[in-house]
Amino acid sequence: MKLRATPCKPTALVHEAWLRLAGPNEQAWQNRAHFFGAAAEAMRRILVEHARKKQALKRGAGVAHEELDESAIVIHAPPDELLAVNEALDTLAAEILRPQSW
Repeated sequence: MKLRATPCKPTALVHEAWLRLAGPNEQAWQNRAHFFGAAAEAMRRILVEHARKKQALKRGAGVAHEELDESAIVIHAPPDELLAVNEALDTLAAEILRPQSW
């Protein structure tokens, strides 16, 4: 769903909430508290949607993803160094996972 306006502005937020509340389905509000509760929920959802959309744009939403071809990866380190690093990481992981007796 496309946001109709920037919800950072209070008036735009209230208008968007009203459009959602008064939408195609007719609501029967029990009282003022029921209406204001529904309005608050609608505004909260609008703000959350806006924040999620903004967060997604920061993280590259809409950018075409490219597959990684592992055969194209070139490693310039000698195999014995890679094996030594792997062994050191395994040792470190075992040390971290071992219960400490303080």
